[in-house]
Amino acid sequence: MRCIDIGTSCASPGFLKRFVLPAIIVTLVPLLFLEPHVVSWLESKRTTKQHGEILHEVTSAYSHIRIRERGSVRCLTFVDPKGREERQSAIDMKNPHAMQLGYTSSFFASLLFREPQERVLIVGLGGGGMVRFLNHAFPQTLVEAVEIDRVVVDVAKDYFGTKEGPMTKIHVADAFDYLKETHGPFDALYMDAFLKPSVDSGLENVTQRLKTIAFVKSLRNQIKSDGIVAFNLHEHASSTPEDLEALRAAFPQLYLFGVPQTGNLIAICTTDSQRLTSAILTERAAALKAKLDVGLPWQSFVAELREH
Repeated sequence: MRCIDIGTSCASPGFLKRFVLPAIIVTLVPLLFLEPHVVSWLESKRTTKQHGEILHEVTSAYSHIRIRERGSVRCLTFVDPKGREERQSAIDMKNPHAMQLGYTSSFFASLLFREPQERVLIVGLGGGGMVRFLNHAFPQTLVEAVEIDRVVVDVAKDYFGTKEGPMTKIHVADAFDYLKETHGPFDALYMDAFLKPSVDSGLENVTQRLKTIAFVKSLRNQIKSDGIVAFNLHEHASSTPEDLEALRAAFPQLYLFGVPQTGNLIAICTTDSQRLTSAILTERAAALKAKLDVGLPWQSFVAELREH
């Protein structure tokens, strides 16, 4: 009787060519021809597993919006025409004031350059995580937000508890038009609508208008002489080098902070004539840690400071 070494035979080129590769092809080829609704269903199942069941769904003039919840965490996602979802905001219902997304926390590296911030403007509301954090951690700060989509404002109120109050104002307006007039002076201006939309929507042209050198320069009219403007960018986006050049042309100083485990990049612009060293920022981080018990990772901010 002849014995066959199955392990050796199965690893041979002939066996792979005759049996294994055809089997893989037969399995994968049908996936290339899935109907769009099947692809959408698969994506929805993946997102449901990751972010939970759908609580609410609505389509506005700008976006297709879903609210999902898993455990105590609720999130707002934008849906593209292929059914793919991008998470934009999140809230832990057990701790509603804590920021859930890394880049929103990193925005507050701005406090290394301007503290206190008595009046701030946030462009782009989403679920309002930054608004809720500021309301809780800095109750004396007047927080204003500009959001183009009335539906997003309503969703933020109904599902995330983000609403107007004595120290909170929410303006429904196109930021490009709203900021043609001076509404400041603000201590800090947070541009969370600077990114190209991650899903297809009616917002792309709006976003592009916010990226011109002329518009970015005009933001200086909205802040105090020692105020700051912070931008949320995507580190690997093809447009980022051009965006950074626009910021450098508009402001004397530009500081870049990475956001761990994300592709975000926070750009903080100041009108200072002299650049602050990392040593000075480290000292400020230590002082803020001793002064403010607001849960921000001050030293981590400095550690993520990038070369200019």
